[in-house]
Amino acid sequence: SAEVQPPGVLKISCPATPGLPTISGEYALVSGVYPNGRPLWKHKQQELWLYFGTNNRWFVGGPDSKEWKFKCEAGFIYSEPATAGSTPDQAAGWARFQGGLFVADSSVTVSPC
Repeated sequence: SAEVQPPGVLKISCPATPGLPTISGEYALVSGVYPNGRPLWKHKQQELWLYFGTNNRWFVGGPDSKEWKFKCEAGFIYSEPATAGSTPDQAAGWARFQGGLFVADSSVTVSPC
């Protein structure tokens, strides 16, 4: 099967949560890095990464996720389980961390720029 070229830039829209980083913004594809076999994107302004976790979900995580070389399932938002070869903009839905737990939130969107 032909490799699908991952989007060069993904735009995330996510409600702000007090005490957490601003997730919204543009994430640029990181060249040549494939954590857990999938592409990686980094927020253009912040130390946030959009990565594929070890539990088959996409995450937006902070510096700790990078320190763990993305061999983790940690972050501020995560996707529904991903289908093989899919990119974050194709995820079925997202949940975000609020009030100590993850809550499904249909207002979180990830789209190619």
